[in-house]
Amino acid sequence: MSTSPQTIWLAEVATSGHRRVWLAAFADALIQLGHQVVVLVPDPEPVRATLPSETLEGGNITFKQWDLPELPQRNRAYLSNLSTMLRRWRSLAREVKVAPEKPDLVILPFLDVFVSHGLMPQLLDRIFPFAWYGIYFQPQWTRINTAKHLKRPTCLFDTVAVQSKHCRGIGILDEGVATLVADKHQRAVDCFPDFIYPPIQAHASKLGAEVRERARSRTVVSFLGTIQSRKGFESFLKLLDAADSERHYFLIVGKFTPNRFPAEVLKRWAELKTNSPENVWIYNGAIEDDQDYYDLFRQSDVIWGAYENWPHSSNGLTLAAALKKPILVNEGYLMAERVRAFDLGVVLPRDCSANTLTAALGEIDADRSSQSAESFRQSQALAQLKLVLSSVLDRIKKQGDSHK
Repeated sequence: MSTSPQTIWLAEVATSGHRRVWLAAFADALIQLGHQVVVLVPDPEPVRATLPSETLEGGNITFKQWDLPELPQRNRAYLSNLSTMLRRWRSLAREVKVAPEKPDLVILPFLDVFVSHGLMPQLLDRIFPFAWYGIYFQPQWTRINTAKHLKRPTCLFDTVAVQSKHCRGIGILDEGVATLVADKHQRAVDCFPDFIYPPIQAHASKLGAEVRERARSRTVVSFLGTIQSRKGFESFLKLLDAADSERHYFLIVGKFTPNRFPAEVLKRWAELKTNSPENVWIYNGAIEDDQDYYDLFRQSDVIWGAYENWPHSSNGLTLAAALKKPILVNEGYLMAERVRAFDLGVVLPRDCSANTLTAALGEIDADRSSQSAESFRQSQALAQLKLVLSSVLDRIKKQGDSHK
């Protein structure tokens, strides 16, 4: 550990899905670096259950339940969102002010739910006069209509709050736009890995064994995770209907969310649930055990990652790479860049036909042990999280010392 021990707060408003994992990993890494950690969340139990026993028993972590203010009911989305953010920051400030020991730094592992259009830095400085740092998961403007957005003044960005004098920097998961974000906001920008946590263990799940038994020697093509329109599920169904059932077996595991699906997809989904073809297996629900979820990747031969207009990182890509499974992704944006650069699978053209989709399966090379693929695995490894956090805290400490 390079910096002296500090008290660091991790504040989050939700602990479901990937945000639970992300929060737990940050707490674990900071404790391993020798710091005292306070986890401030509405429900600490999911985070507590994700952490290893040695981390919980070491005496360096405290869980504090955060009673968040009720969300305002407004007709205008802009005003409602801004009001929500103001309430969150004020509530966070109250929690810090009444704490017997003030934090050296407050880290917001999911900054996206703390920023909004209209949340000006001067206003935030008055509301929250404490040092903070945030990781911004999904900065839309960096990959979509970027040239148009760059012409706008910074005060019109939803991330203008990071120009608060108390903000010590921001983290992102997209190395391709780090300079762009730093130049626009005049803040230090750090690139974080899209790591896997808890770490993958040798594990055989009952569900994974059943998949392999049913698939026999066929290629298992898997759609794993929440079933949403943005994840290209409509195209996945197109591939499912066109592929050779003697050669390909399709696994669909995740909770189906009907929002934004056209009527024909909803109809097809209903048909699949009630009368699935022999080469299709559906598990409509979340996999609660992380190792069981990892094992489904392990038992797959090809992972579906062809998301629609998705400019951001995806943990599914990291997991597929870690288990050496090729992935199908859509053209454009970060995922396609990484797949090409590190030889991780096949990039699909936009709006591709059923024939193009089936042809892509034929292009898949099962060998993901190339040197470039290994380089990607190392860049996204959990160990990188500690290195980045250590570097961030070193820099912030030096900045503080220089102002004394």
